[in-house]
Amino acid sequence: MKNRGITLIALVVTIVVLLILAGVSISMLTGENGIIKQASEAKEKTEIAEEKEIVELAAVGAASKNNYGEITEENLEIELNEMIGPRNEDYTLVKDGENFIVTYTDSGRSYIVDVNGNIKENDIAIVEPENPDDWEYTVENGVATLTKYLGDDEILIVPNYIDGIPVKQVGNGNSVIWDTNNTDCVESLLETSVYYEPYQIKIREINISEGIEIIANACFANIFSLEEVNISNSVNKIGTSAFRCGAYDPSTRAIIINIPKTVIYLGNYIVGHGDSIKVEYRDESEIPSTWEEDWNKSNSWFPSENVGVIWAQ
Repeated sequence: MKNRGITLIALVVTIVVLLILAGVSISMLTGENGIIKQASEAKEKTEIAEEKEIVELAAVGAASKNNYGEITEENLEIELNEMIGPRNEDYTLVKDGENFIVTYTDSGRSYIVDVNGNIKENDIAIVEPENPDDWEYTVENGVATLTKYLGDDEILIVPNYIDGIPVKQVGNGNSVIWDTNNTDCVESLLETSVYYEPYQIKIREINISEGIEIIANACFANIFSLEEVNISNSVNKIGTSAFRCGAYDPSTRAIIINIPKTVIYLGNYIVGHGDSIKVEYRDESEIPSTWEEDWNKSNSWFPSENVGVIWAQ
């Protein structure tokens, strides 16, 4: 009588095949282009389309309420309240120059409405300060200029919105933005400074959020503790002495500041002794003519020494 039982080899082969099939199935479900990811992406695209359509309808409704077909903040708010829900609960509405920015509270996605009623996704993440009281600011034509930082963070994130108002400029061009009266963060460094003046000794890192366009003269000057600066590609103007430091000893501070190619104007004496500037140009011949002549020099009150320049390869 023949043995009809399963051999050990056949059993092993069957298990191996099942494991391979299971692996393939899991990969199809959870892989980089798996079914779960594709379903999630499809869901997100549908939600974006629905949100965008609501904003478009609200913009059309707002324009129809105006005799000249213009979209006003008041009329847009009325339409959005009807379609989404109460302002500052279900959505926020911010005027940014001639445009409006609508942000859904639940999804966090935002959309730009231009003067012609065209809608596009806002790819700039809104960065509000954790503590708005840390900042003083002025408002003109619907945009804010940050004029004073009163906090004591080591990592300073410069917001692109404050109290729902878009920020376009940091500093007023007349003085440093940090609080010179904050005794916990300020010190006079007579041994290493060119002359007597206060230095900020707390801030180690500065991050300029996307959307900010101008860093004013002397804005972040004399931050003795500074180690790193990250400037977003939205910045197009950096004023004279924006990051300079009067400390003469190069061993006391040595930072590298990356200047994006979006910067059209660069002032004189951006940094101090021991610091370096990294640019996206291969040599001096490519530098924009709108940059000041001494952009790569150190502090103006010392002999005009070149700072380190790191050129693009």
